[in-house]
This record gives sequence, structure tokens and C-alpha cells, in this order.
Amino acid sequence: MAPDKTKTKAKGVKVKDFASYTKTLEQHGVIVDQGQRRDMIRDEINAVASAQGGTLEYDESLLSEATFSVEWPHALAAQFDPAYLALPKDVIVTAMQEHQGFFAMVSKNQSLLPHFITVCNVEHEDMGEIKRGNERVLAARLADARFYFEEDRKTSLEAKLPKLHTVTFQQRLGSMYAKVERVEALAGHLAMLWDPSAEPICRRVAQLCKVDLVTGTVGEFPSLQGVMGCEYAKRDGEPDSVADAIGEHYHPRFSGDTLPRSLPGTIVSIADRVDTIAGYFIVGCAPTGSQDPYGLRRQAQGILQIALAGNTPLSLRGLVEKALDAFQPALDFDREKIVTEILGFFRQRMESACGSEGYRYDLVRAVLERDTFDDPLDAKQRITALHNVARDTAFVELVGAFKRIINILPETPPTSVSEALFAVDAEREVFMQLQDRRSRIVEHLAAHEYADALALLRGFKEPIDRFFIDVLVMAEDPAVRNNRLALLSQLYAVFHQFADFSQVVIET
Repeated sequence: MAPDKTKTKAKGVKVKDFASYTKTLEQHGVIVDQGQRRDMIRDEINAVASAQGGTLEYDESLLSEATFSVEWPHALAAQFDPAYLALPKDVIVTAMQEHQGFFAMVSKNQSLLPHFITVCNVEHEDMGEIKRGNERVLAARLADARFYFEEDRKTSLEAKLPKLHTVTFQQRLGSMYAKVERVEALAGHLAMLWDPSAEPICRRVAQLCKVDLVTGTVGEFPSLQGVMGCEYAKRDGEPDSVADAIGEHYHPRFSGDTLPRSLPGTIVSIADRVDTIAGYFIVGCAPTGSQDPYGLRRQAQGILQIALAGNTPLSLRGLVEKALDAFQPALDFDREKIVTEILGFFRQRMESACGSEGYRYDLVRAVLERDTFDDPLDAKQRITALHNVARDTAFVELVGAFKRIINILPETPPTSVSEALFAVDAEREVFMQLQDRRSRIVEHLAAHEYADALALLRGFKEPIDRFFIDVLVMAEDPAVRNNRLALLSQLYAVFHQFADFSQVVIET
């Protein structure tokens, strides 16, 4: 049980009962309600920044950190030597926020100002000394940052590239230099598929994208990997297209993060991630249950986010196969087993992502389990098309009819249909509809016109209903029986080209 005392402005205070808890503590300098503390901090830091002629630049995590670090917040403005503004803005902000929990201040044009705000726990008698203490701490941090930055600038990124031999990516997968070589080959391959003119830039980005890991600045501020690579590349005279893509290739870093804006950034981001996934699966480090120590789910989710946003087809099988090429013959592994495991892993991430977006899981599975999951964009478009008609009565009835076909077909049905064996108009009608619609459905699927393909499939509903009313599928004559099963088998195949409709749940 928690004690009935808490540290406050006074030595201590006893709380009589729960009803008086909040009010009593507030009277003695403790804001119990975290939402109230958060609002107080936000109001105070904005007011202090405005008084200094600036605005604040921070993310909500910093505000949350301050909220849970104080009992009675008090915002205090301080400053640092303007000479440090020669450092990259991200270095200064990171030194403030991540290391000290300070709030950075910017001007109207978003330029960094030599001021910052710290949130104290209650107002002290000598706020001047607290201000000077925080200024000294930040000055030491910025002095270190300047030292590392100046040391880094003595050599170019390209000159530092060999140092990646000394950085281990993974014990069995080799150095970071070896990873860079694999990523460069994979990025070049993707560029040739999407835009051959971009291949030289993509290869250059891949060569330099990890070099900032051996810089002193990233050693001191690990969250700046990619950011410093971009900064140093620009200062080395690399084209903006190369420098920007170095920074972009780490994106998305988390769910909802921005995606790479450029094609080189996109390509290197995908290449880097799939190399990591392939490598860790090869050495037996795939995620298990809730355990994912190497963040492979996040890597896979990033690839899916990029593929779905880019409106560009992407063969995951082709990508994985190409990634595995770089690990052979140095590593011995069952190639097809690894491919199957990785594609299954991507399918799970796709299913999870679609479910979190509100798509019905049965519709998602109907598409993803139709065949080996390969193209995320194609799958998402099919799922969306099903989602848009899922509550239509005609669609529900069509699924019911399709399930009747599945239930009657043997595991290995005949496939050859003879018109001469038709004895009932209903089976002739199904056959005619197949002949009329099959090629058009295939054309719509090839053109990713899934709503149109579904409309044609829905046209089979009435012929199928009449077929099951008028036709005895399991006829005594084996030839007639097999002919009718073959007709249904061909019909099944047409439907299965879109999705595995047996997975769709008919809601009653």
C-alpha cells in the first residue's frame, strides 16, 4: 500500500481520505491530474517563448516527458552562446531535447534561436541559479557536439567508407560494409526495374547511406543517423538528390512516420529493409510470438507502407529472391524454405495492417490466401474492392452460391467440359456465361479494374442458382457427372483468380 505522504513544498502533508486527496495535494504544490499538468506546461512554455519573441519546436513525447517529471510545473527561459548556431540545427535540438529535456525555440522563419526553455519542479527562491545551472549543462553538451562535428568534417563520407569494415552488422552476416555492398546491388536491381536512369544515383546513395554510423556525432547522438549522413553529404558536395535520399532511407521509422519522398530514397529504403529481413531469417532470428528483438516487423511494415503509398507494383517474391542471392554461396540455407517463411511473414504483416485499417479479416484472408502473397498494392486493391461490396445482398448471395460449388467439388476435379454431354438448359447457360465472361474478367484483373471484374462475377449468381435447382450434379452416368463437375471446376477457377471466396464469412 502506498504511504499517505508525498514530497511537496512543505515537509509533508497527511491526506485524510480519497475525496480530499487531489484538493489537499494541490494546496501543497502537487498537481495530481496529469492532463492538468500537461495543459499547465503547454500554456507556460508557449507564454515564455512568446515573451522571448519566438515559438516552440518540439514533439508530444517531450511534453509527455516533462509532464511526468514534475509535480508543480514552472517554465524557465535560458540561453546559449549564439556561436553554437553554426552547428546543424538537428544537432542542437537533439542535444537539448533528448539529453536534457529542454524545449528549443525558433523564429518566425523556423530558424533556431539561442534560447531554450526548461520546466522546473515548483518555483524556487533562486531561479537565476537554476537558469545558470541549466545553461552550463547545455553548454557542455554543445561543446562536445561541436568537437565531434568538427572532427567528422576533417574527412569526407567517402573517405570514411572503409571504416564500415570495423562495424559488425550481425556476427554471421558480416560487417556493415558487406551489408552496404548487398544493399547497393539490390538498389541497382530495383532501379533497373522502375527507372533505369536512376540507377547511378541509387547506387551512390546505397554506398554512403550507412557511413555516418562511424562518425563521432552519430556516436554521441544515435538518433541522428541518416540526418547527419544527409548533412555531411551536402557539405561534401554530393548532389542534393543523393544527400536527401541518404536521410530519407531510414523512413518510415515508426507507424505514421513520413515516407521517403524521392525515388532513390524509396529504393534504398526498401533494399536496406529487405536485406535485413532476409539476413536475419537465414540465421534463424525470425520474430517469434511477441519477441522481435531485431525489429523485423517494423522493417516489413515499412516496406508495405512504401509499396502501398507509391502506387507501384512490387513483387515481394522477386525482391526476396534477389536479396537471398547476395548471401549465397557464403551461407548455406534452404532457399525455398526461407522464401516461403519470409513471404508468410509479409502476409501476416499485411493482414495485421489491413485489419487495423478497419477491413474485415475474412475479406483480407480471401485475397491473401488465394495464392502466395506477392504484390502488396494489388492485394490492397482487391481487398478494397471486396470491402466496397461486402454488404450488398447480391454479393452475399453470390458468395453463398460459390460455397455450394466448393462443397460439391472433389479435391482433384475433372476439368475438361464437353458441350455434347449437356442435358439441361441450366448447365448450357452456365457454360455460355463462362465463355462470355471469362476473358473479360481476366482483362479487368490484368488492368487492376477490380470493381469491373467483381461486377462480371456477380453476373453468375442467377445462372448458378438455376443450375443447382435444375441440375443433378452427381448423375448416375459417370461421363455426365464428370462433365458437370468439370463445368463447376472451371467456374471455381474463374472466381479464384480474384480471391478465395471460401474465406468470406456470410453475416446473418
